[in-house]
Parts: sequence; C-alpha cells; structure tokens
Amino acid sequence: MVNNLGWSWRATTRAAQKLPPDVDKILEDAFLCEAYVVCNYAVPPELWVNTDQTQTVYQHGNKGAWHQRGDKQVGAVGKDEKCAFTLVPLVSASGDVLPFQAIFQGATVASCPHKESLYYEEAINLGFKLEPSKSSTYWSTLDTMRSLVNEIIAPYFERKKRELGIECPEEQRSIWKINCWSVHNRDPHGCIRGTGTCRFHPWETCGLMDPRIQVPVSHRYSTDTGLCSGIFNYIRGYPQV
Repeated sequence: MVNNLGWSWRATTRAAQKLPPDVDKILEDAFLCEAYVVCNYAVPPELWVNTDQTQTVYQHGNKGAWHQRGDKQVGAVGKDEKCAFTLVPLVSASGDVLPFQAIFQGATVASCPHKESLYYEEAINLGFKLEPSKSSTYWSTLDTMRSLVNEIIAPYFERKKRELGIECPEEQRSIWKINCWSVHNRDPHGCIRGTGTCRFHPWETCGLMDPRIQVPVSHRYSTDTGLCSGIFNYIRGYPQV
C-alpha cells in the first residue's frame, strides 16, 4: 500500500458514507423522475433550483491550554464547543446564483450580524437573509425554511417567469430540489404552492446526486485567512476600518 498505492496511515476526519446496496437503481429512478417532470411540464433551467446547506465555523473549540508541565490531565473550557452558523446557498440549473440565507443560533436578531458590520449593507442589498434560528442550534428549522422559500425562491421564480415571457405563469411548473433531512420532509414550507414541485435527493445518496454547490464557498472560506478574519469580525458585530 505504501509503495504501490502511495497510501499512509491517516487519522480519520469523518464517518464513511453508508450507501444503500441498490444505490445505482435508486439514483437511476431519481434521475428518471426528474427527467419526467422536466420534460412533461416543460420546465426551463431557470425554474429549477437546487438548495444546499453547509456548516460555517468561524471559531473552533479549544483543543489546548496553558498548564503545569508534566501533568497528565489538562482541562479545557469549551473543548466541545464551537461558534458556527448555517449557510444556505442556492443555484439554478441555468447557473443563476440566488441570494444566500444565513442562520445564527439565538432567539432574536441580536444573534445576527450587526448593521454596522463589514459588508452588511451590501449583503442586504443583494437580498441575503440573515436570520436567528429561534432554537438551541444554528441549523435550519421549519420557520427558516418557509422564509427561504417565501422570501428568496418564490420571488426568484416569479421574476424569471416574467423575464422568460411565459404566457400563463400561474400554470408554469418549477422545481425546488433539496436534501432529504427531517426538517425538509414536512409539508414543505408553505411554499410549494400550486405549480411548484419539491424533489428530494434520495436518502443517503446526497454525496452522489448533490451538485455540491456549497463546496466553492467552503473552500474559499477555509483557505483564505483574511476572509476568515473578516467573517469572524462580521459575525461578532465589530466593524472593520
């Protein structure tokens, strides 16, 4: 393995994805279902939107501390804690990037970036939605998903229907594609109304079928220390000069 494959013993960083035994059949069926909807209802790429979610960490928990040399046990405050928020990127099949939604742990808007934070006004002008989770985590909730649809996705669909000159926009089908998580499985968010179709990535196959639109954002964030510093100050509400 060392000489021929170039492998070495490495510490694991994530659990291996568990795929169902008939994953190829599942993916084929999902593809055919989508193809049927697109072809049968003449859905243009502008009206086919994929949503993803990514955990964005801007301060990791402590893994070390100053302590007496030679001691075998060293306590650390906040070892299992980290500061993070959920970023929800969206992109259409035509390549349009929709405004992002960001979800911060907390009960009020005081948990969100301050209005005087760096790039706050620009983000709002671009249509970004910065929202408190109103729960004990920073993950999406049913309320934040409704907000995502009603304030970002639905207005985008309506605008695109006008731009495309669709004669009967109220009858034109559109597709919203999301991962299959518990918060997404409830009657989706009051938003798939009338001519909207919600498509789920098959359970436990997101890594294979998801276009992974969050990867460029995550990569830029993890490799640009200046961006990391800016985001940290942005989230904390400290304006930079």
